[in-house]
Amino acid sequence: MSGYLISTIIFRSLEKESFSFLDFYARRIRRIFPALAFLLLGVILLGSLFLTPEEFKNLGKQTIYGSAFGENIFLIRHSGGYWDTATEMKPLMHLWTLAVEEQYYIFYPLLCWILWKVKKRVLPVLCVLWLVSFGFDLYQSQTSYCCFLFSPYSFLGTLYRMYSCCFSKP
Repeated sequence: MSGYLISTIIFRSLEKESFSFLDFYARRIRRIFPALAFLLLGVILLGSLFLTPEEFKNLGKQTIYGSAFGENIFLIRHSGGYWDTATEMKPLMHLWTLAVEEQYYIFYPLLCWILWKVKKRVLPVLCVLWLVSFGFDLYQSQTSYCCFLFSPYSFLGTLYRMYSCCFSKP
């Protein structure tokens, strides 16, 4: 649903020649940052009360990654995967989905804007990216389940779905 909404906003504003990266990212910041800040401060506060010094140090690392939308990268580096036995000591683990989404939304508007400005056919380019992403997913699913699950590249497969939702005729 989010991809459909974002794609609709981007392509409609590109059609009207009113797209602004500043406005796009300002809306994302206003929507995401207050809840994220509240969550991170709450977890740090509770962590300072209930965690050992070593656990609190690890929480600090995870908070830094989480605040920079890099929780998926943290988990790739410091985890055996989503079902890792140590996940109960990673209270921000579920931010990986937000991280992948935000990493995607850093590059997706830029890609759409570039394709629009150079008058390239958007759908074929997005289809090629989808195929590359799908191939990467297949490779990663066989070589590293952790990287497959948390990788921002596996999220690229939604490019085609977003575009087709916005521009397909019923």
